[in-house]
Amino acid sequence: MIKKVNLFIVGAMRSGTTSFSKLLNTHEDIFVPPIKEPHYFSDSLPKEFLERSRYFSVADYFKNSFPKPLHSAQIIEAAHYERLYSMAKQQKYLVDGSTSYLHEPSAADRIKQYNPSAKIIILTRNPLARAFSHYRMDVGLGRTTKSFEEVMQKEIELYKLGILPWYAHLNISFYKENIDRFQNLFDDVLVLSFENLLENTAKELEKISLFLGIAKFASTQLFHTNSSITIKRPNILYFLKHTGIKEYMSEILGISTKKNLLRMLSRQGSESVHISKTFLQEVEKVFEEENS
Repeated sequence: MIKKVNLFIVGAMRSGTTSFSKLLNTHEDIFVPPIKEPHYFSDSLPKEFLERSRYFSVADYFKNSFPKPLHSAQIIEAAHYERLYSMAKQQKYLVDGSTSYLHEPSAADRIKQYNPSAKIIILTRNPLARAFSHYRMDVGLGRTTKSFEEVMQKEIELYKLGILPWYAHLNISFYKENIDRFQNLFDDVLVLSFENLLENTAKELEKISLFLGIAKFASTQLFHTNSSITIKRPNILYFLKHTGIKEYMSEILGISTKKNLLRMLSRQGSESVHISKTFLQEVEKVFEEENS
């Protein structure tokens, strides 16, 4: 019988969880499954958070592709979730690194019911930097052509009305209430910041080793993976996505076509964001209210 998952890296999204999971997977006592983010304990996720291709099927994946690495999917059936960990051997910890768990309203309670003695690691990031990284990801996925300031201003309006969705860019940069929920439910919760992991990797890994009761990590190098790309033709990408052409090209013609398409539409280097001083003061005030 497969033992229960006992280490949850619950987010926040765009806070280095992918790089962190890759590093955890180098430790002999830790097993990270082929699907890094199975989202098993979250309720049905909106397409704004997780949008799989119409050609993708979890059942087909386990029938034909398992254990091919896959970044994310929403696993519904218990048998599929257990199979994700069927390749684990004698590792002390089995990891679920789903970034929806920190903010999705039902996830913490469901994890508690599944394994009340699980250990929880939460990664945070500078709220504005995280929200902007989230926005750039959405642009890269063809989800929006609006400016960052336009997106955030609309979300601030929804926030003031008390109807901001949990998966909004603004809301996923709210940490305190969500951290408190996990700390109230679980005895072992470790909160780390993305910035500290990058700047003091060795020191933070010692903290993690003590938290988990395992030997020190042999590797102390954290590679920043899953970076957002800068799209130079967002209108074209948006058109391709919403007409279904992008999905057809990537799923039917193959992954290389998708990479070539993104290469043509993207450019090297980070995007410089120009935001007004008034907007910056407003959004920072909101983050201060929610994170203090």
